[in-house]
Amino acid sequence: MDGRVGIWVIGACGGVSTCMIAGIEAMKAGLISRTGLVTELEEFRSLSLVRPENLVFGGHEIRSVDLVQSAEEFSRVNGVLTTEILEASREGLVAATKNLRPGITLNSGKGVDQFRPASSEIDKLPILEIVSVLKKDLEAFPVR
Repeated sequence: MDGRVGIWVIGACGGVSTCMIAGIEAMKAGLISRTGLVTELEEFRSLSLVRPENLVFGGHEIRSVDLVQSAEEFSRVNGVLTTEILEASREGLVAATKNLRPGITLNSGKGVDQFRPASSEIDKLPILEIVSVLKKDLEAFPVR
């Protein structure tokens, strides 16, 4: 498939999201091969699937952290992201961070509340305004 395809991730700087984005960005940079991707199997070759180099990332995040910081922390804590992957993906992580917007935690429960900043301005809005903000975030993503 030609052309860019946007992927909007909720909790964009979480561990799973960060590893996914860093891995794809390292793949785009040529550090990681496509070996092992289901989309590389013979059964999928005739399909017009999006290529990793055409993926663009954005999303919502409730914490005051960017994707580079999240990747570095994840690397320190568990070593899954190597120094080489961090360096190869850095430019893409910086670009994706520019596409992040503040998320909401309204009625998310204790599991999410522990990550919420002390003051989340968006959560204080009436629900219709929150929906409007989220809608604008998604509509603006293809433009960036």
